[in-house]
Amino acid sequence: MIFLGNKCADVLAGKSAKSPLDLNVVRRYFEDSKLISDIQLRLATILCHLPARPKQKTKNVPKIGLRPLEEHALSSRHSI
Repeated sequence: MIFLGNKCADVLAGKSAKSPLDLNVVRRYFEDSKLISDIQLRLATILCHLPARPKQKTKNVPKIGLRPLEEHALSSRHSI
């Protein structure tokens, strides 16, 4: 069954490769792709030129003990 699906996908891909593309769709795709590339490049440039910051130590937060599931179920307002 999988091979039949792959065969159909190959046939449809071959047909779509031969069909003409709408220039409005293609142009918007390339414009959006260029815009995304420009934004990513600008963000990378900003990140590379940020000044170094001193590292802040994190506070040790005490871990809360885990309660058993039965205890959670008994303290719940829901009826089981």
